[in-house]
Amino acid sequence: GTAFHVPCLRFASRVSNISYSIYLFHFPVIQTVLSFGLHQRSFWGALVLSLTLTALLAACSWKFVEKPWLRLARR
Repeated sequence: GTAFHVPCLRFASRVSNISYSIYLFHFPVIQTVLSFGLHQRSFWGALVLSLTLTALLAACSWKFVEKPWLRLARR
């Protein structure tokens, strides 16, 4: 479609692919960061670390697990 020629819409479609994985991974990642006590040193550092780890895990999950399985399911 023509809507994906708009850069922000293209970005939004990619983010929507990993949104469920973000939902799945955010809690375990946050709990792990908290269990190491990183929030006591720097709240913002722990927040950035949690966001970064969650986004990386979600992107990897989409690329290496969900997307291949969806491709197989279409066959």
